[in-house]
Amino acid sequence: MPKSASRGRPGPVRRRSPAAYAHQPDAVPTPEPPTQIIPRALDNTSSADNRTRPTPGGAYRLVGTVLSMIPVTARVEAAVFDFGGVLTTSGREMIRAWTSAERIDPGTFSAAIKEWMSRQAPSGTPVHLLETGEMPVEEFNERLAERLRTVDGGKVEADGLLGRLFAHNQVEQPMLDLVRRLREHGTRTALLSNSWGAAYPWHLLEGLFECTVISGEVGLRKPDPRIYRLVLDELGVDPGRAVFVDDARPNVEAAEALGMHTILHTDAPSTTAALAALTALPLEPT
Repeated sequence: MPKSASRGRPGPVRRRSPAAYAHQPDAVPTPEPPTQIIPRALDNTSSADNRTRPTPGGAYRLVGTVLSMIPVTARVEAAVFDFGGVLTTSGREMIRAWTSAERIDPGTFSAAIKEWMSRQAPSGTPVHLLETGEMPVEEFNERLAERLRTVDGGKVEADGLLGRLFAHNQVEQPMLDLVRRLREHGTRTALLSNSWGAAYPWHLLEGLFECTVISGEVGLRKPDPRIYRLVLDELGVDPGRAVFVDDARPNVEAAEALGMHTILHTDAPSTTAALAALTALPLEPT
C-alpha cells in the first residue's frame, strides 16, 4: 500500500486494480493531432528549416521550436512531468558519478540494465517488479549486486546499493522553476514517475504538482498505457489537452499513442521552448 503523503506532497494516487483500466482502448481519439517535439540533435529527418511534419501515427514532429506552426486548438492546458532525468540530473550523469565513486565497472551495470529494461526485455524483470512495487528494494539490491563487479573484479556491496546510487541524483533548479512558472500561469501539472524505491525530495517539490502518480504506489509503470490514463483521470483532462515530458523515448512514444502531446527531454532550455510553443505562455526565465 502507498506510504502516507510527505510534507509538501499532493495527496498520492492510491493503488487501483489494473483491471479498472482494462476496458479502455489503447488509442484515444483527440480533436487535434498531438505534437511530438524532439530536440534537433535527436531528429533523424533531413531538412534545413524548422517545420512540423506528419509522422506515421498521424502526430506531428516539430523540429526546433516554431510558435506559428502550432494551431491554437492544439495548445495544452496540462503538463505531466517525469522525475528522474527530467527534474533531476540525467541518468547518465548520475550513473557515471556513482560508478566512479565506487570503482564499479560501468559495463557490468549497463549489461544488467539492458537485459532488464530494453524493449526486448521480457515482462517481470527485476526492474519491472521494482517499479511496480512487487519487489522490495532490499531484494533488488541483492539481484543487482550479483551482476556488478568493481574495475578490479571485486564484488559490490548490496546493502544500501540504490541509496548510494541515488545519492548522486540532484534536482535541476531550472526545471523546477519551469514547472512553477507553468503553475503561475494556470497550467495544470502532475508528476508521473517510475520509482526505484528512492525517496523523493517532496520539500523541494512543494506546490509544484496537483497530483503525483508513483509507479510503485499504483502497481503500474510506464510505458503501460493505463498509468497515463490514471494521471489524466486525476487531472480531469483529455489526452489532446495534455503534454507529457520524459527523457525515455519508449515512455514518450506510449504517451503519444494515447493522443498526448509529447516532449523528449534533453535539457531545460529546449523543454522550456517546446512548452512555450504548446501553451502559448511566456515561460522563458527573466
